[in-house]
Amino acid sequence: MIRVGIYISPVNPEIGPQFMSDYYRTAYRDLLGRIIALGAEPILVHSAEKHYKGNGLFSEYWTVEFIDGKAEFSLHEEPITVKFLYDKARFPFTDIRMVNPPLIRDVAGNKYLSYLFAPEYHATTLLARDQQELDVIQLGWDKDDRRVAIKELDSNSGDKVFVGQFDEYDNSLEFPVIVQSFIDTSGGVEGLVEGMHDVRVALFNGEVIHGYIRRPGEGTLKSNMQYGGQSTALYVDQVPHDIIDIINRFDERLKHLGDRYYAADFGYNGKEWKLFELNAYPGLATVETDGEAVSEYMQLLAEKLVECAGKE
Repeated sequence: MIRVGIYISPVNPEIGPQFMSDYYRTAYRDLLGRIIALGAEPILVHSAEKHYKGNGLFSEYWTVEFIDGKAEFSLHEEPITVKFLYDKARFPFTDIRMVNPPLIRDVAGNKYLSYLFAPEYHATTLLARDQQELDVIQLGWDKDDRRVAIKELDSNSGDKVFVGQFDEYDNSLEFPVIVQSFIDTSGGVEGLVEGMHDVRVALFNGEVIHGYIRRPGEGTLKSNMQYGGQSTALYVDQVPHDIIDIINRFDERLKHLGDRYYAADFGYNGKEWKLFELNAYPGLATVETDGEAVSEYMQLLAEKLVECAGKE
């Protein structure tokens, strides 16, 4: 049987895998059920510093079975070897085939490396390594539009990010940071979304498997859920072709590195799509929260993971 290794956050053996919230518990159980329905076995592993012995060997693992629709997890305190790992918790070793290889994780996980990787698609982006450099960037910033996005290099979910007037920045982030021109998406996208937005698209080995329209919450420019943002999942055939063309172009630069699954966030400024950032750890989703198109996404993700795990 094909084994799909999934590396998750540390697990308390007394209570088993719990994930972060009801939302993610629902999403993970959906994905696990789909993997099983495809005839594969999901193998949950964690705490690599303690349990990983090298060359795909873990000293313990968890399995799951569904009884009357409920997920039941079982701990196995014995070694197991997996050939492929879906990394959801920053697996620290490199001697196993996984999504994503280290260089892709670095490019998609570091916002300045993302810019250096694909500068032609980003807004203007500058690196400030200390307060002096940030002060100089601020002095020279566009006087007509003082809005900026200032971000720590490793940030997600809207944390460690400031979006607003440069002169109102409160120096709350830790250096180094990037400073990006503000992308004004208030004009929306005809036939897709009205007003401020970003569109997230994810590719798995060169194939688009999901998209989202995300809109900021009231009183904020951030579209992340924890800041009151709203998201709606898109079916693959709803993703704008212009975005697919862009993301396919830079995916060509990565495909020789191995199995890859990452997301790219775009905004439309009225003339063209601009890339906000890349994300090496696209999140799972639920139909209840994000819409019916999530079912297509989760099925495609399960199929891709089983396909990768089945490679020799």
